[in-house]
Amino acid sequence: MSNYLAVATATETIAQIVREAVYAVPGIPGATVTTLRPERGTQEGMPRVNIYLYQVSPNAALRNNDLPTRRADGTLERRPRSAIDLHYLVSFYGKEERLEPQQLMGITVAALAAQPILTRDEIGRAVKSAGATKGGYLDGSDLADQVEQVRLSPVPLNLEELSKLWSVMLHTPHALSIAYQGSVVLLDAEIPTSPSLPVTGGGHTLAPALPPEIEEVVSEAGPRRPVRVGGTLLVRGRRLRGEQTRVRIGSAMAFPADADAGATQIRLPVAGDWVRAGVHAVQVLHGSGVASNAAAVVLRPTVHSVEVRRSEPDPTGLRSGEVAAAVSPAVGRQRVALLLNEFAPPADRRPHAYAFAAPVPSDDEPRDTLILPFRGVAEGTYLVRVEVDGAESLLEIDADPASPTRGQFAFPRVEVP
Repeated sequence: MSNYLAVATATETIAQIVREAVYAVPGIPGATVTTLRPERGTQEGMPRVNIYLYQVSPNAALRNNDLPTRRADGTLERRPRSAIDLHYLVSFYGKEERLEPQQLMGITVAALAAQPILTRDEIGRAVKSAGATKGGYLDGSDLADQVEQVRLSPVPLNLEELSKLWSVMLHTPHALSIAYQGSVVLLDAEIPTSPSLPVTGGGHTLAPALPPEIEEVVSEAGPRRPVRVGGTLLVRGRRLRGEQTRVRIGSAMAFPADADAGATQIRLPVAGDWVRAGVHAVQVLHGSGVASNAAAVVLRPTVHSVEVRRSEPDPTGLRSGEVAAAVSPAVGRQRVALLLNEFAPPADRRPHAYAFAAPVPSDDEPRDTLILPFRGVAEGTYLVRVEVDGAESLLEIDADPASPTRGQFAFPRVEVP
C-alpha cells in the first residue's frame, strides 16, 4: 500500500506529466505548471497551468473492503487502510488575446488522455525530480509500489457545480478550468502492530498470493506496431508466471510456452485458429481462477485479396453489388463493415469515401472469405479496408520507385466497374 506521501506524490506526478507536455510546445514561451491555490501566484498575462487538489473523497468501490484491524482483545492486528479518490481543478492562465488559456487546456487534456495512468516509472521520476529541485520532500514515498495504479479521468461539471466550486474560493477570479479525478490511492496508517505467535508445529507454509498484474500489451515488433495474425504479442507486467499460467484474450484461451525468469513478460504467438479480430480484453490467469487486471488489445484483420463479385447500375447511375474479401483470422458471428476510399482521385475534387455495414451472420461458423455488399458507389478504383468488431485492416504503401503513387497507400484496392 502507500504511506502518507502518496497524495502529494500523485499531485507532483500529474504536474510532471502536464509540465513535460507544455514544455514540448514552443508556441507558448515561459509557460509554467504549478500546484497552488488558484488565488496564489496569479500574475496577469503569464501563461500557466495550475493543478489544485480541492477535494478528497472515499473510494466507493473499496471503502468497505478493509478487513478488521484489531483482535478480540483490542490489540492491533493490521494497519488500518483508507481508499480515497483525489479531485483536482486544473486551471489555465495566459494572454486572452492570444487564447493562451485555451491552448494550454488543449495541451493538458491531450497529455492526460495519452497518459491516464500514473505508471511506476512516472512516479519514480517525479520523486527523483522533487529530490533534485525541491529538497527531497517526497523521499520515502512508496506510491509506485501500490497494487492499484492511480487512474485519471475527466469529471464533467455543469455550470452550477462549477460556480459553486469557484464560490468557495472567495475573492478569486474565475479562470478557464477542467476537473479531473484520480482513483484510487490506498493509505496505510504507519502505526506498529502486534506480531502473531509463531507456529508451534510443522505443516503447510502459507504465503500471500498476490494476483498477476498487466502493465501493457504490445506487439513484439514495437509498441506502436499493429497486432496481426502471424505476429507475437508481448504481455508485460509483474508476477505473470504462476501455477497453470493461461492468457485469456476475449473469449479465447492460450497456454504460453514460456515466461521470462522474472515473470515480467509473456510471449504469445498470435495464431488465427484460436483468436479472432477485434478489440479484446487480455487477462493472465493462475491456478483455479486468480486473475490479473484486464488490458485492451486490438487484433487487426488482414485482407489478403479482394475482388468485385457483382456490380450493377442503380437509377442514379451509381453502382451497387458485392465484394469478396479473403481475410485472416476467420470471422464468425461478428460485426463487419466494408470501407472504400477512392484511389488517386483527380486533383480538382475530393475523393469518394464509403462505409457499408454487412449483415451479421446467424451462426458462428468461421469464414475466411467475406461477401460484403455495397451500394451507391461511383465507378472508380478504391482502397479496401475491412473492419471487424471495431478493428480495421491496414493499408499497404506503394514502395515502387517508378510508381507515381510511391509513398502513398495503394493496396489492397479494387476496381468498381
